[in-house]
This record gives sequence, structure tokens and C-alpha cells, in this order.
Amino acid sequence: NTSLGGGITNSGYLSITNSTVTLNSDGVWSDSGILFFVNTLIAGNSGLNIRNDGTIDLSSRNNAIGDAAVSGMPTGNQNYYNVIPDLGPLGGYGGYTLTHSLRCNNTYCTDRADVSSAPAYDQRGVIRNISFSDIGAFENQYQNSYQVINTNDSGPGSLRGAIANS
Repeated sequence: NTSLGGGITNSGYLSITNSTVTLNSDGVWSDSGILFFVNTLIAGNSGLNIRNDGTIDLSSRNNAIGDAAVSGMPTGNQNYYNVIPDLGPLGGYGGYTLTHSLRCNNTYCTDRADVSSAPAYDQRGVIRNISFSDIGAFENQYQNSYQVINTNDSGPGSLRGAIANS
């Protein structure tokens, strides 16, 4: 529902871990519930990235948020604000679902996750780095390099896609 959050609307308890919420009318809206975020990128939405009319769990940490401030969100805890996401286009980067890739120079997300809270695999099923994990749904595997994995003329995995993302 684009009038009530766009990406995610919450009225209960919502826990989001290592997710990417981007390119929605609004990112996450909590009208009366409790939000908990860890290692999550919520930025690049056309309206508010987080609209909080409920409560945010004060242990929310290691997040990259596109808004300058969020009512009730802890200001410490390795939460980064005013983030401009440096993401690749929504595409097939392996795995069964589409995702946004992290570009290698994404200073807000690369190696900034709380590794003790990160799942073992990213959205694509790629093993996360156990020493330095990334914020969001996508784990970078190749710092400053890109793989060409198909013969398409353009798009993710193509030579033109790799050049465009570099």
C-alpha cells in the first residue's frame, strides 16, 4: 500500500536483519508497533525511509539509513544516517531472487555489519565473511573486481554491466 509505507508497514513486532529496503514510495512505516533493525540498509526510497509512529528497539544497530534522523532511533550503535545508497540495479546476481548489489566503494555498508548478528548466507545464498560482513541483503565477495557471468549485451553479469558498476 503506497499510502501506508510502500515497502513495509508494521503494527506488531518487526525484526529486520541484513535486508535492503530501497526504491519504494516509503521504506518502513510503523504505525504502532515495535521495530528492530540490525545490519539493514533502508535508503533511496522516494519518501521517508523510516516513518516511526511506534517504538524502535534501542538495541537496533549497524544500520545504514537514508534519513537525517529517525524518531526513536538510537543515535549511536553504529547506525549511519543520511546514507545515499551506492547500489547496483535490481538484478540477478546469483541465487533465486533479484537483489541490489553493493558496489565495492559503498563506504556505509561494506564491512560494517555486526557479524555476530549476521546470517551465514546473504540473500543469494553466498557465504558471508565471518570477520567483516556487509550491511544489507548482499555480501560483496570480490573487492574492486566484477564478474562477467553471461553473454548478454547489457544488464547484471554482462561486460557492460560490470563496467557500469565499476
